[in-house]
Amino acid sequence: VVFIPVYFGYERIWEGATYIGELSGQPKEKESVGGLLRNLHRLRENFGRVHVNLGEPVFLGQLLERHAPDWRRCTGNSAQRPRWIGPLVDELSRTVMRNINSAASMTPVGLLALLATPRQMALRSELLRQLGTLLAVLRAAPYSERVTLTALEPAAIVDYGLKLQLISVETHRAGEFVRMSAEQAALATYYRNNVLHLVALPSLVACCFIANAELRSIDIQRFARRIYPYIAAELALRWREEEVPGVISTVLAALAHCGLLEAAGPDSWRRPAPSSAAAVELSLLAQATL
Repeated sequence: VVFIPVYFGYERIWEGATYIGELSGQPKEKESVGGLLRNLHRLRENFGRVHVNLGEPVFLGQLLERHAPDWRRCTGNSAQRPRWIGPLVDELSRTVMRNINSAASMTPVGLLALLATPRQMALRSELLRQLGTLLAVLRAAPYSERVTLTALEPAAIVDYGLKLQLISVETHRAGEFVRMSAEQAALATYYRNNVLHLVALPSLVACCFIANAELRSIDIQRFARRIYPYIAAELALRWREEEVPGVISTVLAALAHCGLLEAAGPDSWRRPAPSSAAAVELSLLAQATL
């Protein structure tokens, strides 16, 4: 028996309005033939693409051998459940979730959702720069070899969001602004939650520099080691705790490569000047996990 974890990445979900209603406390709407007929006209709308990725298989036999080497002699007595069943199911479920996340797809919609701000508005030029930086970080510190990343460049990502009607463009005296409506911003939380784990550790490192202009690597590693178990449990992250120091070192090098951090010595790091665009982008990256 082999479990094949499958990741589904939606660029626009059919039941968006229902999702927003449930977030505000409305009861879940029951499915019915009448409801289907009333929504047939929506088939003409553009719902983008569905991205399907296969995760690393999970072999049940290997788990059984680890939890209960004599499992083949189990009689299946329904009156007394074997003690190893619970731990095995727990490990199986966690492994499947981690492997699904390790095969995620960072879509144009996911990128836009990650950058959605409380004001839901940004200068088009700033948004393009922020998208470019986020793409650079994801390429320099990939979450997993099974993760797929959109091939679109920042300008094409914005055009794609306009095509799906997730964002709109408004022209003001200060320039051209990209805006996300309050309804779409609420819906963006769904897409954001599907890909948040891909930037969790870069965001965690960025958080270290919110109140610190300069830090030693050892202090960053100590902070990450304390926080990681909680983030890993919440987001089903793929790394074991003993792997985290190596991953953090890779992330630090990636952020420096992208211009978001500067080497301040042989074993310390400094954030960019507060007035620089790089400082703003580092702050936005930190907000992903705040």
